[in-house]
Amino acid sequence: MVVACRDEAAVLPAFHATLLSDLHTSGLDWELVYVDDGSRDSTLEALRAFATADPRVICLPFDRRRGKDAAMVAGLRQSTGECAVFVDADLQHPTTLLGPMVELHTRGYEQVVARRRSKRSDALVRRIGSRTFHLLARTLCNVDLVEGTGDFRLVSRRVAAIALGRSAQHGYLRGLFSSLALEAAYVDYDWQPRAAGRSTWSTTRLICYALRGLAICGYRM
Repeated sequence: MVVACRDEAAVLPAFHATLLSDLHTSGLDWELVYVDDGSRDSTLEALRAFATADPRVICLPFDRRRGKDAAMVAGLRQSTGECAVFVDADLQHPTTLLGPMVELHTRGYEQVVARRRSKRSDALVRRIGSRTFHLLARTLCNVDLVEGTGDFRLVSRRVAAIALGRSAQHGYLRGLFSSLALEAAYVDYDWQPRAAGRSTWSTTRLICYALRGLAICGYRM
């Protein structure tokens, strides 16, 4: 498991307890890599406490904010399992899907992607922006970003190695994984609001991130 965190202190105790419960239920052998992306609250202290309590939990701190994708790459590089699953710490990604995702991996799928079945309650401008971004990625960059998907996904060790070898695309991992010519399986879930805290993704930041994502997708190797 790879979990990139920034200013998630309000939700981390509930997330960590939920994740450990679901991992126990799954019966899987696991390791958990938390990466703190320069948090300004007590996120790092909480992650260090988790790591102290369980040797299967690793805490990687950044000295400053480097971005979610950089944190995900660092966690992926640290991971050692035969597959890696990226999940957000805000409890919007249901970790009850871990068992089904790993089962699909054992059937031969090297990527298993979680897909939102229901729509988020975003403002109209964000919904239009999202559709425009997906259209541009498909037409300009020939990268098919499936609607309703994001960073919540499982990748095999081979896919992880390919991704880590493409440093020029590390700024937009979703685009990198989507550009690989590998058949992916999908598991559907219903969108849920954040359990605590608030998102730091303003409309301006989302636009900048989308533009950077298009530039990186266009640079595919």
